[in-house]
Amino acid sequence: SEDGEVEQWELRATPAGTVDARRVRELSVASQTEGCVADDERGRFYLGEEAEGIWRFGAEPSDGTEGELVDTTGTDGHLTADVEGLAIAAGRDGDGYLVASSQGSGSYVLYERGGDNAFVGEFSIGAGGGIDGTSDTDGLEVTTAALGRRFPDGLLVVQDGDNDGENQNFKLVDWADVVGPKGPTEAVSTSGLAAPAPVKRDEERSTRRASGSTAPASDLGDAVAAALAEVPGVVVEAELDEEDDALAWDVEVVQEDGTRIELTIDAGDG
Repeated sequence: SEDGEVEQWELRATPAGTVDARRVRELSVASQTEGCVADDERGRFYLGEEAEGIWRFGAEPSDGTEGELVDTTGTDGHLTADVEGLAIAAGRDGDGYLVASSQGSGSYVLYERGGDNAFVGEFSIGAGGGIDGTSDTDGLEVTTAALGRRFPDGLLVVQDGDNDGENQNFKLVDWADVVGPKGPTEAVSTSGLAAPAPVKRDEERSTRRASGSTAPASDLGDAVAAALAEVPGVVVEAELDEEDDALAWDVEVVQEDGTRIELTIDAGDG
């Protein structure tokens, strides 16, 4: 929930041939939750707290309610808020990777599946073959099973939240382009694609019009440029809305100190 509450429910068959359910455990973190994934083989449950990082719990109801922080959005972490989708890329004998969407940096982060989930690296999905790259990703999923001739080494599916004003969609990536037979490919960087921006709990929010701008902001690039001219930082969200019978961009910028600023950019005059 938006309050950080998570419930675990057990599904069971009844003598009448129906399915019943009962709540077996309640977990909580300090703020809004996002993606989650269970690692059945290793008995682990991972939970994304969008402003803070990734938590690891035992997957069984008897494993208690205390979680361990895998990675953070802070200065010592490898994530940029918001933390979104999580998935398990299962390898042989329990190895493989935990995959996370780091929405604020437009990247995807790999961790070891076992041990303390050590950071492996991160990658982005760029344009190619007439298909645009991905950004503003919420959910993702990955399978390492062979899926025919196009994806013999598995498939990564990523939600793409921004397509130049068109509908959101999904992008399909050959998993071998991320992790090959010898491990992570050259696409996976360990140097960091974007500096993580710490997020303050008491976020400063304001709605302003970019001063001194008269150029139209009909597309995403114009809106982002107008917002950054007003408030330097990293744009983590931009959405075109109709306000008072006029089109305007709602743009959220994270400043260097972690403060979040919300701006409204008029699509007609910028």
